[in-house]
Amino acid sequence: MTLWSLVVTHLWQSTLFATAAGLATLMFRSNRAAIRHALWVAASVKFLVPFALLTALGQAISPAKPLRIEREVIVFDTRNRPVAQPPVFPMIEQTPAARAVKWWPVGAVWFAGTILLLAASWRRWRQVAAIVRAGRPVHDGLPVEILRRLEKTSGLSRPIALVACTMPIEPGVFGVRRPTLLWSDTIADQFDDEAIAAILLHEVTHVKRADNLTALGHMVVEALFWFHPIVWLISGRLIDERERACDEAVVAAVAEPQRYAEMVVKACRLFVETPQVCMSGVTGSSLVRRVEHIMANHGVQPLSNGKQFALIAVATAAVAAPVVAGASGGTPRRSSADLFVRQVTSRSPQPAAQFEVASIKPSRPGGAKAGIQTLPNGRFVAENVSLRGLVVFAYRLQPAQLEGGPDWLDSDRFDIVAKGDVDATTPIAADWRDAPNRAQQMLQSLLAERFKLETRVETRDLPIYALVRARGDKLGPAIRPSTADCTAASATCGIRMGRGAGTMVVDGASMSQFANSLTVWVGRIVVDRTELNGGYDFTLSWTPDQMPQGFDKKVAAGGLAPADPNGPSIFTAVQEQLGLKLDSRKGPVDVLIITRAERPTAN
Repeated sequence: MTLWSLVVTHLWQSTLFATAAGLATLMFRSNRAAIRHALWVAASVKFLVPFALLTALGQAISPAKPLRIEREVIVFDTRNRPVAQPPVFPMIEQTPAARAVKWWPVGAVWFAGTILLLAASWRRWRQVAAIVRAGRPVHDGLPVEILRRLEKTSGLSRPIALVACTMPIEPGVFGVRRPTLLWSDTIADQFDDEAIAAILLHEVTHVKRADNLTALGHMVVEALFWFHPIVWLISGRLIDERERACDEAVVAAVAEPQRYAEMVVKACRLFVETPQVCMSGVTGSSLVRRVEHIMANHGVQPLSNGKQFALIAVATAAVAAPVVAGASGGTPRRSSADLFVRQVTSRSPQPAAQFEVASIKPSRPGGAKAGIQTLPNGRFVAENVSLRGLVVFAYRLQPAQLEGGPDWLDSDRFDIVAKGDVDATTPIAADWRDAPNRAQQMLQSLLAERFKLETRVETRDLPIYALVRARGDKLGPAIRPSTADCTAASATCGIRMGRGAGTMVVDGASMSQFANSLTVWVGRIVVDRTELNGGYDFTLSWTPDQMPQGFDKKVAAGGLAPADPNGPSIFTAVQEQLGLKLDSRKGPVDVLIITRAERPTAN
């Protein structure tokens, strides 16, 4: 998944979350404003916390074994290509060209907007900070006495500094860690002691609720997502609800609603509003709606048990759901041995393993035999194999995972005889032990050196089939656990299927190997999800609906009978004979794209 797709996913998830939070505020419109403010704060914070982080956290703490596609080694015998295998791309260096993003103009516009908003916020912050610095600290007098009493009543441990100024600016708390109350000298001349106590309680409530901190956090959201209308909607709702929450506290404690509403209207008429939204004042929010809310304050209802439960349940689910999804494998994880490179490379990798000598010649026209053999003495033999077949074998691909390449990718065929260092591990033993195949590593080097092969990899969300059990723990009549020792050098384990189609003989192969071999017949990547360990023996018979290139319904090969024209489909055969089924799903698939290849010089 690219950076831009992650951003788009995060945006629609955050938008959906904010919409749900906005609808939830309607459910609590008759309750305290603090509840609605908390919902809007959650909507704001969601823009800073992608669900992907919570899902990754769930994956990190999950004790389950990471999901991965196991690998397969099959000696094939087809005319055009080998039986497909899943990708195991080596970790390769990414070039600057590989990281080129076509969306850079969009990124430039976003960055410019973010910088402008941050600069504007910083300028307004400096304006208020300059007013505070120019003011004079007040340590005694009636406002200070009332302020200290209210701090004690509210349970504030850190005293709020009071700074007086001559400007007719609204009273407001500035700062987050060390809050400072900006107090105009004109307040004492315009308001009585009761109104002064109400104003001070309003500001103490802002400090107690940490409103400046939440406002500062949403300023960051505005700067990062300035292009999103719902972010600005959240900003307005945060200001409205925080002022209403403080108004409710004042009316409940010290002021009669009508007198307090008159005081708010008078303050809005006398004072200039501060230029900084993260400075909590007394005149913020819509005046008409705010006065209506103050006068109707008697209608605020306590939170019922049902609403409390719903609020806690929804909040818990919003955090826990993506974590649980990651822990339970909702987003499949790969182990470090299965990491795929998702960016381009300037040249196919040059693994340490290389053939000592290698001969490459064009195949003779009309050659019937085609295949690849890796022999125990370190010899590698490919006869009448196309470049597609060589790449599929070297990189352990399935057909749907290879694209691009020259026009002779399938038409030109080659004979290769090479000698490398002796690998005591048989291909199937290496596969069972999740170890790399030495011959495939050496072939990757040969393709890069002689064919000038260059590739890139893209991850796409494509339809796949998951091979799962159809009958619980019971398997079909045709399948049984294998007793063969597939790690022995003399073992004949594997999957046989020649040019004749409709029959597949499996000797000691794992379920993942069998799943991989089905891909060529069903037209999709097949992933093992049976959770069956060990090897199995069985013969699967079916009638193909459509033949892959190089197979013939009427031709028998490899000692196998031709397809029965009246037989079942491969889907039916898998379910009836093996007790398994192919479940249609969607999942990430890594596709190898050939960007360059040259015909090799014969030698």
